[in-house]
Amino acid sequence: MHMSHNETGLKDAWSHAFSVGAAVSSECLAQKESVQLLTTHFSSLTPESAMKMSKIWPFPHRKYTAEADRISGFAKEHRYLLRGHAFLDSLATPEWVFEHDPVKRRDLLENFIQYMCERYGDAVYAWDVINNAVSTTRESGLSGRWFENDDESCIDFAFRAAHAASAQTKLFLNESNNITGKKKEMTLSLLRRMLDRGVPIDGIGLHGHWNIDYPDECTLRTAIEDYAALGLDIEITQLDISAYKREEEENDMESIPEERELAQAHQYRTIFRIASDYPAVKNITTWGIADNVHWIGHSPARTKSNRALLFNPDFSAKPLVHVLIDMGLNLTY
Repeated sequence: MHMSHNETGLKDAWSHAFSVGAAVSSECLAQKESVQLLTTHFSSLTPESAMKMSKIWPFPHRKYTAEADRISGFAKEHRYLLRGHAFLDSLATPEWVFEHDPVKRRDLLENFIQYMCERYGDAVYAWDVINNAVSTTRESGLSGRWFENDDESCIDFAFRAAHAASAQTKLFLNESNNITGKKKEMTLSLLRRMLDRGVPIDGIGLHGHWNIDYPDECTLRTAIEDYAALGLDIEITQLDISAYKREEEENDMESIPEERELAQAHQYRTIFRIASDYPAVKNITTWGIADNVHWIGHSPARTKSNRALLFNPDFSAKPLVHVLIDMGLNLTY
């Protein structure tokens, strides 16, 4: 059963601590059920892929904006916060861009950033300027084709171009697996160097594709404290909690056993509670709305039974949702 619009949703219960968002496609906005969930529970939207360069500018002579326009228009009409995602993503850059030399490539990146800020800037409160820049396996410490012949100057260039095009918008580096170990240390080190160089960066995004057994409370608290110490905003930008353990081979469970559902609920509660302890955490966004339209379900290596989000495939709320709402309403400061 769906909540009516005048009932308290997640966004209301946690508004004292952070905004609660969801990643969307334009198909989501065409479904009555998903729009009702968005209206009730979420106050921010992230276009899942509609604003990436590969979607907007797949060929040199034409830009395709229909899906991004739709999401941006919906956000403005319904007064959602909108996270722009993402200017520079090596895996979402069209092949034709890499046919150019690094100088021309930067011109194209600057053109893309200016175009996106002009078209969507008044709707967007934060841009992921770069998605996935840090590599623990490459000598340069940087990940992806944008940085193959480059040092960190390409990162600085992207952030400065974004700031020049949209000075009032928060600018984020968005990273995966950056809350522990070598990846965290390398991300922190990169951020410190950027800040030392005066690069206009406002925040760090933690993807948050996590599991029922990862991260533990200490790991997440330490990561948030380490990033917050740099004076940056923190957003958990792509949260989902796999019903599988981190090191576990995923198999095709028809349904998720109850003990895993309970572990998943516990992990979501822990993450929301920890995040609410730190003023630096401004937003938690789930990477999708309901389990039927979730990226894990569309990945060939994974299975749809990996019920990683807060809402069931029929758009009904998992019991966890009501627990989170009660929790948010009862946390006082």
